[in-house]
Amino acid sequence: MLYCFSFLRVVKTDLHQKPNVLDQSGMDSTVRPQDDFFHYVNGGWIKKTDIPASEATWGAGAILYQNTTQNLKNLIDSCAKLNAAKGTNEQKVGDFYASAMDSAGIEKKGSSPLQADMQRIASIQSPKDIFARGGVGI
Repeated sequence: MLYCFSFLRVVKTDLHQKPNVLDQSGMDSTVRPQDDFFHYVNGGWIKKTDIPASEATWGAGAILYQNTTQNLKNLIDSCAKLNAAKGTNEQKVGDFYASAMDSAGIEKKGSSPLQADMQRIASIQSPKDIFARGGVGI
């Protein structure tokens, strides 16, 4: 299934111009709108756009998602590679990402980082014990 509404894309203009909200680049003017409105509006986009073999659907939303995901990955990767000052957001993001990507270290530690929490949970004998230890964050 193909979802595309290329005619809704806002085209950037200068501040003194009225924005052009009807982008006709994805339209197919060889199709009469009264014969096939979908292909009249989207035919040009369909002809120009390759749908990745890995995708069942493709359109502006999927393209936006893919680009946003890649941009976030690039941002996080750059934070992990920085030698950012201790306590900065860049350092925190970079360290968190690097620790999550260290699969060998994670496998080596196994469940040992959870042992203290597991022992506290195991010591609970009744609902009163939960509240006596300050609730969920015991």
